[in-house]
Amino acid sequence: MFRRFLRSLAWRAMPWAGLTLNLSTGISFPIRTRQEARLVQEILLERAYQPLLEALDPPRTLVDLGCNAGFFTLFVEHERRRRAPASPPARGLLVDANPDCLRRARSTLRLNRLADRFDLVDGLIGPPGEPIEFHISKADGHSSAFHRYCTRRTVRRTSLDLEAEITRRFPDGVDLMKVDIEGGEKFLLEHWAHTLRRSRAILLEWHRFALEGDELERRMRELGFELRLKVQESAHQANVLYAARPV
Repeated sequence: MFRRFLRSLAWRAMPWAGLTLNLSTGISFPIRTRQEARLVQEILLERAYQPLLEALDPPRTLVDLGCNAGFFTLFVEHERRRRAPASPPARGLLVDANPDCLRRARSTLRLNRLADRFDLVDGLIGPPGEPIEFHISKADGHSSAFHRYCTRRTVRRTSLDLEAEITRRFPDGVDLMKVDIEGGEKFLLEHWAHTLRRSRAILLEWHRFALEGDELERRMRELGFELRLKVQESAHQANVLYAARPV
């Protein structure tokens, strides 16, 4: 615990702008904002996703909802190179409703020579066809349809047709869908159940303000998923891995 605290202090003390972290697998994380430094801390230092990804085979197809700067996708590729270097990189779809995040993700993928493997789509997850307000935060990772964290601006967006985006690219389904959409998982479960069933595994960041944990568990069971692993961040937030039950 003390070591993690020291690491946190070190990252806070470091100037973040202009840093690039190069991993042994050849993957590079370019850090341009305080939020991106926090993401690197979460993914690489605190290993928030490590046990969750190790519970799965490296995915061949990936959908990243709430992609931010594309760092989760980079980490998936890092793990693929570390665990299964003979396999090809995943093909994927990255979605975010913050255009600044998509610009960063595009640049990040290009730096790592992965741009040809992934499509990027500007889109908001919500009730199908309905316009909803989306609050774009100064801290880009906190942009949300629910909370106004130091809002830079609020825009009105129509929900993305997620079913069409996924079925067009992945007619045989998706190995892994990662969901980190700041409470938007509520809309995903309420309105896109059929689309979720196209995934063989779902890694979801749960937020209690959007729905209670018991409700999440019940709905995922109804969709045919079983809990594989949960990494609790606090009483109000967790990263949860679900796998489709064998038919």
